Amino acid sequence: MTLSDNEILAYLKGRDDKELFALADGVREKNVGDTVHIRGILEFSNKCARNCAYCGLRAMNNTVTRYSMTKEEIEKASDEAYVSGYKTIVLQSGEYIPYHIDMLAEIVSYIAEKGMTVTLSIGEISKDKMKLLYDAGARRYLIKHETANEELYNRLHKDSSFEKRMRAIYDVKDIGYEVGGGFLIGLPETDERDILNDLRLVGSVPLDMCGIGTFIPCGNTPLENEKKGSAILTKRAVALTRLVLEMANIPVTTSLRSIDDGTLFNYGANVIMTKLTPERYRNMYGIYPLDVVSKGIKEERTEIESLIAREGRKPL
Repeated sequence: MTLSDNEILAYLKGRDDKELFALADGVREKNVGDTVHIRGILEFSNKCARNCAYCGLRAMNNTVTRYSMTKEEIEKASDEAYVSGYKTIVLQSGEYIPYHIDMLAEIVSYIAEKGMTVTLSIGEISKDKMKLLYDAGARRYLIKHETANEELYNRLHKDSSFEKRMRAIYDVKDIGYEVGGGFLIGLPETDERDILNDLRLVGSVPLDMCGIGTFIPCGNTPLENEKKGSAILTKRAVALTRLVLEMANIPVTTSLRSIDDGTLFNYGANVIMTKLTPERYRNMYGIYPLDVVSKGIKEERTEIESLIAREGRKPL
């Protein structure tokens, strides 16, 4: 659906949420149906070489207890996810791979050989390593641009650059992965016009998935005293993303769910993420503050399936 800049800005400023959400939900129903895809996230390591200003896993945060799951632990968690009905596993870590790349490739192959789709969320790595993991069986890669404000991006990511991030996104696509991008709502110094620019950017990049998260300040980071992002503004951005990327998979992000307990699937989203990370590690993976509830993999999936059904959608 084509919207003018003025129309997008008006919706972002709250012109008519009921109308916007209905439009987005209609586009979602027409293009991707009523199915909600349940993805399992396995946070296999919280080690990170970067110092992103908003992230609790940043290398300079010495209050974090660092961990890396063993190959056997990862494979065991994937086995449990498989028998619990998961069809996709997201292997997520900080921007630092704690093993030799060949070992990560072996883990990817182990999971892929079960018939599960492997998604990677491991940040910027070399194109050669991306290709090695693709050849091992990974098929999706999540790498968000976070903000289209290049100057702000470079200040928040002093050990990277907006140019490098965008190059990595295109490298992922060039290899053959389905690409998952996205951005954050509520970063300091941003407003509705920045979100407009984010929407224009994701509409110009070949994205198959797009996640819109809410900025939540985290302790022991340079942004710990900043104001958190708005839940309703995040929902508006999700709805507008559906209008821009009609066929994309769009999740209800964990950050939004942590600050909003309203209806999840009436504004364009068709994906939800749940944690597969073993209980002993969950509290250590703190990108932002989050109440960690101890549940088994099967129990959590059953609860999510019930939630999806209550909202009139079909869990997958």
